[in-house]
Amino acid sequence: MKTLVIYYTRTNFTKKIAEELSVKLQTTIEEVIDLKNRRGALGFVIAGKDAVQKNLTEIKLPDLNFADYDLVLVGTPVWAGTMAPAIRTILTDKKSELKKVACFATQGGQNLQKVFSEVEKLIDKKLVASEFFVDKEIVQKIYTDKMEKFVEQLKINN
Repeated sequence: MKTLVIYYTRTNFTKKIAEELSVKLQTTIEEVIDLKNRRGALGFVIAGKDAVQKNLTEIKLPDLNFADYDLVLVGTPVWAGTMAPAIRTILTDKKSELKKVACFATQGGQNLQKVFSEVEKLIDKKLVASEFFVDKEIVQKIYTDKMEKFVEQLKINN
């Protein structure tokens, strides 16, 4: 099965999880680049505002045909309870090419199932698997069991 991991990251938490998943699943991996400046305190505020308003953004992504992949694994940080605008943009642009989709999210706070429901609504497909990784778990390196469970779920559902 041909799998793609795509992710957006602002603070590298999502990148760390995406890279680990890519290695474990032996996938192609691509970072979605948001061309809007989201650095620093002002960038943080603008990012949250854009997320809440469900704004799309200008992105840079290598020219990929998502239809070439049996599974696309999407990684997003959670901003103001929702997906990052860069992920909203790529999913909006590529949803007709998606066969099967799984999603993981990184966040500073509590688990918010709303993010995964929102992804499903946007792509008009049920996710084959989903998982949250809390930033604190990533820093303390205490997410191994959760990672293994997610990887198994991906293997079983595909």
